[in-house]
Amino acid sequence: MKKISVLLMSIVGATVLVACNGGDPTPTPTPTPDSPSVKVDITPNDIKTGINANLPIMINAVANMSGIESFTMSLSSLSSDGNLNGVAESLNCNTVNISADSNNCSTNFLLKPTGNGEKSYLLDYSYYYNNEKFTGTTNFNYDIVAGQTIDGVGINTNYIYGTTTLEFTNTNPSAKTISSLTPTSGFSIINDNCTGKAIVSNGNCSVTISPTVPSVTQTKQLYSTQVASSNNSLTINYSDNTSATYDINIEAFGYPINNINTRNGFIRIRYQWQNPSPVGYTSNNRDLDTKTGFIGAGNFAAVNNEFLGFGFGYQNIGYYGMMSGSSPENALTSPDTFMAWAGDTISGQKQGLATEDILVDFSKVNAFGSISTIQIPLAAHWFSRSNTTDDNFNIIIDVFPAGTAFEYENVNGNHSFITSEPSVYSYSLPAYTTIVNSSGGIYGTFDTFGAVSCNLANSTCIYQ
Repeated sequence: MKKISVLLMSIVGATVLVACNGGDPTPTPTPTPDSPSVKVDITPNDIKTGINANLPIMINAVANMSGIESFTMSLSSLSSDGNLNGVAESLNCNTVNISADSNNCSTNFLLKPTGNGEKSYLLDYSYYYNNEKFTGTTNFNYDIVAGQTIDGVGINTNYIYGTTTLEFTNTNPSAKTISSLTPTSGFSIINDNCTGKAIVSNGNCSVTISPTVPSVTQTKQLYSTQVASSNNSLTINYSDNTSATYDINIEAFGYPINNINTRNGFIRIRYQWQNPSPVGYTSNNRDLDTKTGFIGAGNFAAVNNEFLGFGFGYQNIGYYGMMSGSSPENALTSPDTFMAWAGDTISGQKQGLATEDILVDFSKVNAFGSISTIQIPLAAHWFSRSNTTDDNFNIIIDVFPAGTAFEYENVNGNHSFITSEPSVYSYSLPAYTTIVNSSGGIYGTFDTFGAVSCNLANSTCIYQ
């Protein structure tokens, strides 16, 4: 048996690989093509965040050569951590591909801290090559720290990795009324429940923010596709003409969507939630409404301010598709519809998993206009929610090859695009929205919780 110990350190989006052989202080040479190895990336890692932050974590294992099989990583230590939700007992892969772009060995879970403290885990894994067993380890670290408190008002976290809901708590003996919020560049406010509100003693309010970067060619704000750190701030202006400025430290990164073919393949984006909710009463009902956009330059500028979802109307893009489609079936067959929506699922009509589907056909994207990068912002709110406080749902991104045939399906009011072909990669991470009982469509308020960003020139996509 050979043992390879791997220590991963994430430094501003880069991964540094340090290898040691057993306890020998002499560094092991970089593996040659004759020496099998597996690189394990945890995105993000070495995390610093605060209580009630929601941060998806992805683990990827990538081989350096073909023939590496039976990869197993124990995650039992993580599954017993109360700050981590949705952790499997282990990551098991029959084979491990040699490229992150075609990765087939990954898992994900959610960091949702309930208390301050630092944790460090050493995760063991093993794999086989030519019937010989190899072993290794990798680290996963996070630190939950208290946010700033200024003039008696505390923030739950100063660290932002993606769309994040900030909570402000008033510890003063009297109420404080917030008249406005002033953000610096680098992020935008997408849901403000603080402005105009008097926060009573020991009361709180929340504001949801998302990292952004201004687009040169579009009027919308794009998610930052840069993997980097930036220091920003958010100022609270009070009705008594005082103010407090909080640090906002943004760590931008993206989860890879693997096996993607942006020339003529497909991705299906599925908003999925449990109804009734597993949290609360068995009679509860949750109806999630979705809002999906498309951002691009050139010909795509016509849809930069249009969206697919319930209540967005028969606009120039068509109700079910961009650019056209008066029904899900028409959107699938229209030569112009590069992104289609399956329709509004009212979850009260179906118990179990409820879904709303978006299908992107890259061959039609490229036929519609020549462009190097696109972005698909994803947003949602609870149109209605009864007898539960469960905010959670899932985003599932399935990757399909060119030539895959899809059909529209409506089963008990659950609308989806289906195919008999297996996906070449499936990505699933938890998401959430705190907006409840909002008006639908153009009159509603939505949480923009993420985005799919694609570079069509090099056939890569990430979820942020």
